Amino acid sequence: MGIGQIMEIEYLKNRRLYQRIDDTNVIVYYRFIGPDAELDSNGKNALKEKIFGENMLTLYDILRNRGAKYETVIDIIKTKVNKLINLVNSFANPEMKIAELSTVNLSASGIRFCTKKAFQQGDRVELLMIFLPTADLIDCRCEIVRVLDVRDDRGEYSDVAVKYVILDEDDKHKIVNYVKVIIENLPFR
Repeated sequence: MGIGQIMEIEYLKNRRLYQRIDDTNVIVYYRFIGPDAELDSNGKNALKEKIFGENMLTLYDILRNRGAKYETVIDIIKTKVNKLINLVNSFANPEMKIAELSTVNLSASGIRFCTKKAFQQGDRVELLMIFLPTADLIDCRCEIVRVLDVRDDRGEYSDVAVKYVILDEDDKHKIVNYVKVIIENLPFR
């Protein structure tokens, strides 16, 4: 075996290493959604106004009028406000259920979790993930790609694997960084 082949094998091992982890510090909430479900921005805007008042909605215009250098600030505010609104929506929504059993398997392409709820391959779910101890919130839409029925000392449950269908780039980057921190045993920032 040549040096190039050894390096390629090492690269592939390390590449796979950084893709997926088992973790007990990620809390997953989910709810079923229909295949044609749309993102309801009107409901979010109404909730933003209730929580922050009508002046909050004009903040973007005020910053935009001050110049292009504030576009990054506007994006950061929108992202944080949308995460908070999704969190409020999730906990206020009686359809949201928590994945009952603790360990999740996480990667930048999907997540696997255990639940006593019955799922079918192809079902669509909305997920809210809370990453501890950083308290990052990630919301996304997913499709179920695999369901395994399991029976062990914890009882009967489903091991559900989903792929992300709608996940923004910032959230994907957070997941990749989180996985890297866990694997490399780095401190959380």
